[in-house]
Parts: sequence; C-alpha cells; structure tokens
Amino acid sequence: MNKKQMKNNAAKTCLSINKLISKKDIALGIFITAILYSFYILSVTTASYLYQNADLYKLSLFASGVSPYSILPWQAPYPPLYFILWIMPYLLITSLLHNPAQIYLGFKAFSLIIIYFVTFLVYKSLTSLKVNKYKSIFLSAIFLIFAQDTLRILTGDSLGILLLAFGTYLFIKRKNFLGVLFVTMAVLFKIHPIIGLILIIVALLRNSKRDFYKSISIVIAAIIIFFIIPMAVISNSFSSFIGFESNALQFYTFNIYSGIFGLLSSTLSLTNPLTSSLATLIDEVWIVTTMAAIILLSFSILKKEKFKNAKLTDILAIGLLVWLLLLKQTLPYYYIWPLAVLISGNRIKSAAFLIIGNLLGSVLFYYAISLLGSTSTINYALPPPVNVSLCFLVGGILFAIFDILAIRQIIVEIDTDNFGRQ
Repeated sequence: MNKKQMKNNAAKTCLSINKLISKKDIALGIFITAILYSFYILSVTTASYLYQNADLYKLSLFASGVSPYSILPWQAPYPPLYFILWIMPYLLITSLLHNPAQIYLGFKAFSLIIIYFVTFLVYKSLTSLKVNKYKSIFLSAIFLIFAQDTLRILTGDSLGILLLAFGTYLFIKRKNFLGVLFVTMAVLFKIHPIIGLILIIVALLRNSKRDFYKSISIVIAAIIIFFIIPMAVISNSFSSFIGFESNALQFYTFNIYSGIFGLLSSTLSLTNPLTSSLATLIDEVWIVTTMAAIILLSFSILKKEKFKNAKLTDILAIGLLVWLLLLKQTLPYYYIWPLAVLISGNRIKSAAFLIIGNLLGSVLFYYAISLLGSTSTINYALPPPVNVSLCFLVGGILFAIFDILAIRQIIVEIDTDNFGRQ
C-alpha cells in the first residue's frame, strides 16, 4: 500500500468518524433537550381543567368506594380499567400530597415517569428493527418531546399509552399473542386502539385459523376479566358507559363533525329540538361510517395481497389513524396514541405527516378556544359562534388530510417491503 492510498484511507476513516460523532451529538442533543423540557412541563402548575375537574374527581369517588359513574356521568366516561389501574397511584399520591395543586403536580410527575418508560419501549422497538442506535435515540427523543407536551392535558392517558407501546414492542419481537393481550388492555383502558385490535385479529385469521381462535380467546378472556366483571360490580357503570352519548361535548372538539354541527346550528338558528335531532343524526352517521370503515379495512386485509405479509405494527397503526380520523372527539392531543406505534414501527414519514397535521389543526383549535374566552366559562350545551365553528371545521379538515397522507404512506411502505422480499 503506497502513501497516497494510506492517506485516502485515513481521510475516509476520519470522515466516517466525523459523521458518527455528528449523528451522536445530534441524537444526544435532542435527547438532552427532551429531558430539559420535562422540567418545563413540571413547572407549568396550572391544572388541566378537564383532568382536575373530571378525572381526578372521579378517581376520588372510586377511592371512597363510590361508583365513578354515579355522579355526573358525562365526566370521565371511561371504561372501568381506567379507574382500576389509576387507583393505586391515586392513593399513593394523595397520601403524600394534600394540596390540590400538589396532587395534580404529583399526577403529572407520575405520568411523566410512565412516558419515559414508553420512550424506552419506543427505543427498544427501534433497535429491535435494526435501526441505527443514534437514530433510535433521536427518534425516541422526538417522541418524548411531543408526548411530554400532551401531559399538560392528557395526564391520565399515560398508562394506556404504556400498554399500547408494550403491545407494539411485543409484536415487533413476534410475541403476537402477548401483544394482543396488551393492546386489548389498552382498548379496555380507553377505547382508542379498538379498530387496530380488530384489524390485528383479522390479520391473524388470514395467517391461520389457529392464530385467530387463540387471539379471540385472549380478547374474550380480557374483556370478561377487565370489563364485564367490573361493570357487573360497579353500580351505574353499564347505563353510564354503554348508554353514553357525547352530544354536548362534540361542540368543542377537533374535527369536521363539530365544525359542520356548529355552523349549521348557528347559521340556521336551529331550535333546541332541531339541534338535538342534528346531534343525533351526526351520532348515527359516525356509527355508520365507523362500521363501514372497519368492514372495508377487514376485507382489504383478508383479500388484498399487499397485506399478506404486512407487519402487525403497521396494521395497528392504520387502525389507530382511522379511529383518529373518525373519532367525534379527536382533541388535538389524542394523536400521541398512533404516534407511539408509528415511531416504534419506524414509519417515520407517516409520523411526520401526523405531527404536521396535528400542529396545523391545533393552531386553529386553540385559536377557536381563545375566541370563546376562558375554557372554564364554556357552555357545552350551546353551539359555538360561526367563527369558532369555522375554525373547528378547517382545523378538522387539515388534520384529516395529513392523517390520510399518513395512512397512504404506510401502505406505500408496505408495498415497498413486499417488493423487497421478492
């Protein structure tokens, strides 16, 4: 080897080292930024109106032996598992802290710890997919930043997201039936992954009848243990949860439904009976579109060749994105549920679309809320003004566009994966 070749090799080695250091520095820098952001989140002591006045109140009832469904059923109408999983942290935090502001801060700190566990699972999922170590750190840190930001309002969802993230990790490790169990528990905690769970069961049916029967058995057992039995024991739970219709709350949500509803109600000056009828109609349209989406997606997964070898994490992500698209109460912070699955599954372009759609829509959502004044004075029984409804409608449309782009990108990448296997 001559001197010129040695110099060239040395230069290439230095360049490679510089690139590695650069990636390392960027990844660690973003992760340190995420950690520092934790201190800011904890320093924001203003309690979430919904969490402080609904979720914590319901937990206090449950801790006192009173059914959380017996008083103000529209507040925190969650499945029983939500209260069952949160009761031990609640008792621990309230035994140590007594001031309401301190209790809320304690819950936020506990949720922050849970989000760090979720971030670790995201990192482990990425490395299991053979993603570069520093890229995995970078992507996990990005997730941590956005997930922490939601803690200002979405404090109670952290345990459900942990269940979902662990289920996703198990799918990546090909422990499919354990994954089904944890995703089922995430559904029984707070409904959001329900379409994804249905699609996973359909995918397992396509794989083999044995897998289908085993997964269905796991789901049924979990429903009996964590849903039906608690429903039978906790008074008023069935009538409050199963019979719950969120007609009032759909006015102030981040979607197309509420925008249309508010515009029609305000511009046409509808009377109360007509407003109620319109709300019921929107409920029925939502049910029909949701069922149609589930049937169409299930048929596609069973019959379309492109889904034959699709990863269960991709199928779960599609289900979550469709649910977010259809959900009548897609408040801006619910996007963190599918984001955890997308980043864990290394579907970064889809994650980027979801983040962009959420940011664009949220600007209009919070601007609309600012037009209403303090959230504590909102009258949920009345349609909002025209300008507010218009913001909800445009924000919902923007979010829907990018949500659809995220779904499309997953399907494109599934096609690419299938082409690479040929």
